[in-house]
Amino acid sequence: MEDLDKNNSISIGKRVVIEGGGQDRTIELVDVDDVDPAKGRISALSPIGESLLGKAIGQTISVELPGGRQMLYKIKSVEPLKIAV
Repeated sequence: MEDLDKNNSISIGKRVVIEGGGQDRTIELVDVDDVDPAKGRISALSPIGESLLGKAIGQTISVELPGGRQMLYKIKSVEPLKIAV
């Protein structure tokens, strides 16, 4: 099994670019208190958040969409969120 670099492993507080259906999507994985879907801030407890946790660049995840359809996303980049002071 491949060793995942902790800096590239997805956890709460990371900005992630994923590609699915021919489009890139940037999301920020946050705690439930900080969720704001309009700004791409997604809960780690959401279906896509749970699928991303612990994954790394280059891996592919499968997310169940409403209606039971599956969507595949490839992880393109991972970086820590910049916190405004």
